[in-house]
Amino acid sequence: MNGLTAWMERTILPVAAKIGGQKHLVALRDAFIGTLPATMAGSVAVMINAQIT
Repeated sequence: MNGLTAWMERTILPVAAKIGGQKHLVALRDAFIGTLPATMAGSVAVMINAQIT
């Protein structure tokens, strides 16, 4: 398992760091994080409404 972890750190981590540092992707990530509470609250409201009717 340590070999797999080391391989992932050597190969995948640099690519993920480059992708994660791009401004437009960071903006999208922050926008999704910002809208997540409203989406969750709306989903709960829809489920409660479905139980009532």
